[in-house]
Amino acid sequence: MNKKFILIFLFVFTLTNFSGNKIWAKNVVYQGPIYNLFFHPLINYPELAFNQTNKYLDYMDQWFVTVKEFKKIIPELYKRGFVLVSPKDLFEERKDEQGRLIITRKELILPKGKMPLVLSLDDYNFYNKMKLHGTIHRFWVNRQGTLVTITKRNKSTSLNQDDQEVPQILEKFITEHPDFSFNNARGIISLTGYNGIFGYNTHETLHHNYSSQVIEAKKIVRKLKGMGWQFASHSYFHLAEDEQTEQNFENSEKRWLKEVGVIVGPTSYYIFPFGDPWNKNVTRMNFLKSQGYKYFFGVTQTNKTTMEPGIVMMGRFPMDGRSLREKYFGVRTFVNPVDVLDSTRRTEGKP
Repeated sequence: MNKKFILIFLFVFTLTNFSGNKIWAKNVVYQGPIYNLFFHPLINYPELAFNQTNKYLDYMDQWFVTVKEFKKIIPELYKRGFVLVSPKDLFEERKDEQGRLIITRKELILPKGKMPLVLSLDDYNFYNKMKLHGTIHRFWVNRQGTLVTITKRNKSTSLNQDDQEVPQILEKFITEHPDFSFNNARGIISLTGYNGIFGYNTHETLHHNYSSQVIEAKKIVRKLKGMGWQFASHSYFHLAEDEQTEQNFENSEKRWLKEVGVIVGPTSYYIFPFGDPWNKNVTRMNFLKSQGYKYFFGVTQTNKTTMEPGIVMMGRFPMDGRSLREKYFGVRTFVNPVDVLDSTRRTEGKP
């Protein structure tokens, strides 16, 4: 009897501690809301972003979080029971008898107490105004196959680092906490096209260096996809709905497919510029659907998901300086702003 007891104890102990994973007591069908959270590129150099002489001070302070803040946010999300999931694990598609697309919610089984979180990253193009005022300059895959960031601080010095952006930081966290990711989910990276992608000039199609820029960008895409990341269109020019005629809009979306889509591959995800959903614009939505988009993301203070014929509309909460500073409704679902806010930010209005 004693031997039996010891064997059972050792078996359970081994399971519980294997690779540091927890064995959850009970898996259940998740019935609650789908949570969505998005970030812009991280501020790596607060001394540039929050410098009082920086004409983009408000821009950097409102719409970005620092590396230090992000490194506090991720463990807090984990502590609160969030689990990264992909939309492909939340919805299933089928055709009805008339050939129409039907999208329905999948049965999602999670450990009891866990909540699904769809993570997205916007504008990972690294626009010039970002690079000059506090973000990294570009991604790069080095000879060891590691995703690193490159930042040039002066003409002779560039910094090559592996812990300064979301994909890198998140990867290390998931290695230590594998139960933070469901079915190898990471997140969705949304890209525009007018200023290249990942810091590479993929928009300068007539430039003599164009081919090498595309080659480097494709290496990054392959690396990120291998890590579990997916990609979305964020439109080509990042313009509001009323800033383009329908024809100009359609031409710019085709340009996105030609310049960005050929690098990142097909996607069914579309993230609206400025987070303003265009679902009331029937002409525009029909065009986007004709280009293969099925899952649309806006920006809201609530995590609202609505399903319309052939499409899914998802609201995302913005995790940025403004949300943290002004303690927007909904931010406390994810973090306590006072515990997260970086002390290097400008002081006015600080909680």
